[in-house]
Amino acid sequence: MKFISHRGNLTGKQPELENSPNFIDSAISKGYDVEIDLRTDQQGDLYLGHDTLDHAINMQYLLDRKNMLWIHCKDRQAFDICLQYKLNCFWHTNDDYTLTSNGTVWAYPGRLPTKSNCVMVLPEIFWNLQEIKEFKTFGICSDLIALIKE
Repeated sequence: MKFISHRGNLTGKQPELENSPNFIDSAISKGYDVEIDLRTDQQGDLYLGHDTLDHAINMQYLLDRKNMLWIHCKDRQAFDICLQYKLNCFWHTNDDYTLTSNGTVWAYPGRLPTKSNCVMVLPEIFWNLQEIKEFKTFGICSDLIALIKE
């Protein structure tokens, strides 16, 4: 199973650290993939941040970590850039399921996994840790991913 940290979180939400380069790198250094939120400004510069342009980054930051990132594009320009560089990305709002650029199914929080190649997102909102550990799915993206992996 693929264990994906949600915005760098491992054992619970830490909003002040989420999507920051150091927090992401810390999760990666512990062996986790990381779902990040990517946005662009009017000039096309790249930023990490769920709702705002929080942390300026450059393309090299993404390329150096490309095998460990699941990039949630927050605007069309970010999506176009990620596709151009063949990064693992997706863009959705509230669809039950969406396909990532690598062909993996990304399930909206609360949706049960599809039969194959699916990542469940934030299952801890709907199920307890024991129930989550029993799901048979390709991957889980969670704020509690270290506890789920145990």
